[in-house]
Amino acid sequence: MRWGIIAASCWFVLAGCQSLSPEATPAKPVTPVASTAPEAAPENAATPVAEPTKVAAETTPVTEPEPITNIWLRIQQGLHLPDVDNEKVRVQRDWYIRNQAYMDRVAERADWYLFHIVESLEAAGMPLDLALLPIVESAYQPYAYSRSRAAGMWQFIPSTGRLYGLPINWWQDGRRDVVRSTDAAIRYLKRLNQMFDGDWLLAMAAYNGGEGTILRAMEKNRKKGLPTDFWSLNLRTETSAYVPKMIALSQLLREPEKYGFNWKPVQNEVRFARVAVGSQIDLKLAAELAGISADTLYQLNPHYVRWATDPEGPHDLLVPVEKAEQFQFALQSLPVEKRVQWGVYTVKSGDTLGGIASKHKTSVAQLRSTNNLKGNLINIGQTLLIPRQGGQPNKDTRLAAESSSPRPAANGVHTVREGENLWSIARANGLSVNQLRMLNQLAESDLLRPGQLLKVHSNARLASAASKRSKEEIQLAANPHLSVKKIQYTVRNGDSLSRIADKFSVSDLSKWNRWDKNKVLRPGQKLTVYVDQANLSGG
Repeated sequence: MRWGIIAASCWFVLAGCQSLSPEATPAKPVTPVASTAPEAAPENAATPVAEPTKVAAETTPVTEPEPITNIWLRIQQGLHLPDVDNEKVRVQRDWYIRNQAYMDRVAERADWYLFHIVESLEAAGMPLDLALLPIVESAYQPYAYSRSRAAGMWQFIPSTGRLYGLPINWWQDGRRDVVRSTDAAIRYLKRLNQMFDGDWLLAMAAYNGGEGTILRAMEKNRKKGLPTDFWSLNLRTETSAYVPKMIALSQLLREPEKYGFNWKPVQNEVRFARVAVGSQIDLKLAAELAGISADTLYQLNPHYVRWATDPEGPHDLLVPVEKAEQFQFALQSLPVEKRVQWGVYTVKSGDTLGGIASKHKTSVAQLRSTNNLKGNLINIGQTLLIPRQGGQPNKDTRLAAESSSPRPAANGVHTVREGENLWSIARANGLSVNQLRMLNQLAESDLLRPGQLLKVHSNARLASAASKRSKEEIQLAANPHLSVKKIQYTVRNGDSLSRIADKFSVSDLSKWNRWDKNKVLRPGQKLTVYVDQANLSGG
């Protein structure tokens, strides 16, 4: 058996027009691919690719159905939710119809992920309506994060994510792993469906509200002699609307012409492949090896919250399918020890392992593992190997970077030099790119010219505000791929500033919100929080 690139889907089938029955067999298998479940493999090896099944020659010519090129049509053939038409469903359906532009954006985001999800659902024998569930949960945003601490396209809370084997640690949040979170969601939904005797409406309600909540509501109805179907249960507003949203989406996909709705086409084809890397790797380096942008790599691997993959694994990366061979070949030519660049740090008086790890954007666990430390005890003068973010530049590159890096403007006006961009100028002056654009009335499409003058402080107040920005705000403005994220937290009964700060492991809550620590918070009040995704993920 030969080895090939790891395709993230369970098999690749272009289906013709066929029955909506779940037993319907695809008309023409093309390049079947092995299951997504990862098995132990040597470095850079890939999941074995099955040989295409050979079809015996027919004596009578058979006209092959046209292959489905738009995946929404493929999903349409696998819809199984009941076609209920009540007021709750109509309200949700009308909302989607009125918000066509929003749904177009959802389809654009789904483009990378939808084929894999449909393949996985078909392999598990599940209704394809469930491919619409991430629309309700996250609008197909893998970085989505809710106030209940649910994360990813499938919106797992930390405890459920861990229960279904999704790693959540300093390096990664598996709830945002495109492939593994999809597998976990399917296993969870299948379990819920079995728990509720095949009733998908109750199973979906439990996915949103928790199985305990649904079981208690059913028991309460039983004691009153009332029906226990979904529509008869007394549930909180969000869960009561959740199932009608799913039914509304299913109806719009089943009969889009009837409702005057348009599903923006998404190609029915493999979009990414999973390549076994075999070791930790710097993500910027990985993007260069694959010949893609860092943005694309993060879009396909949103679970990595640091600058490199998790040293403990799993050691694989998703890349666009057309770049997989290039990436695999480049990896084979790059020794493991060069996949993460290392520096040497000499321990000084007052240093702690945690402080050194924080300063160099790594973890205590990695420092301990790399330097064979049994605990956190370090000695003055001791040398430690430190992983370097983005590789260590050579002397010429370093000098060129130092000479071309913008410096803070002394008089509030910056003169653009060759090679500078909005991001570097904003960072040097303690601003966000959006602030810099607003100060200078620049559109996103405007290009900078050497010699151009830019205002970097509109007045003393802005300068003061910029200088007081926290390290989290500056990190977020400087690099959107760092794990620092801005969220809005809704104050609940019993909350205090200190309790919320402890919850998110932050210290500048009052500063971010210009709030007197002695003032009492009100339930429903909104607070801005800049949080580390690793801290969000814990617990």
